[in-house]
Amino acid sequence: MKGGLGGASLSLGDVVIGALAVVNAAGDVLDWRSGRIVAGARRPDGGFADSVELMRTIVSGSRGANAVIQDPALRSTTLAVVATNVSLTKTALTKMAIMANCGAARAIRPYHTTGDGDQMFAVSTAKIERPDLSLTILASLAADVVAEAIVRGVRAATSIPDWPAASGTRAR
Repeated sequence: MKGGLGGASLSLGDVVIGALAVVNAAGDVLDWRSGRIVAGARRPDGGFADSVELMRTIVSGSRGANAVIQDPALRSTTLAVVATNVSLTKTALTKMAIMANCGAARAIRPYHTTGDGDQMFAVSTAKIERPDLSLTILASLAADVVAEAIVRGVRAATSIPDWPAASGTRAR
């Protein structure tokens, strides 16, 4: 299915966390709150195939020896950036990117496939100092914001001929 560009943000007091994601995932995109597939591999009848369930049938042999998942390199990727106004060191930003990547894994299943070029970046405007705020808290919230940005990205996409989007709308 067609991917798109999505953003999300969270403001709690003086702390702001935002994320922007360009989504062209090989895996299924899930509503991370409900676990429901909102975009992904399709069955011939138009319903969702559930990529991981299909992989289970391949491994168990119930799909036959010739069943394969096509995941060629350089065909899919999800790129995301998470940003905050909290001043963070380079090391802390690296950790925030690592933890925010967990949000992407909540929203995309499977994530980081061999065909994906998935990347996560973290930046800070360093507008506020919050020494009382642990990196674990900040980065955990960042993961939720990233997951939401990814879902919004596929929901914002518009269909083109032979390439449906989650919204079901056609490009003009």
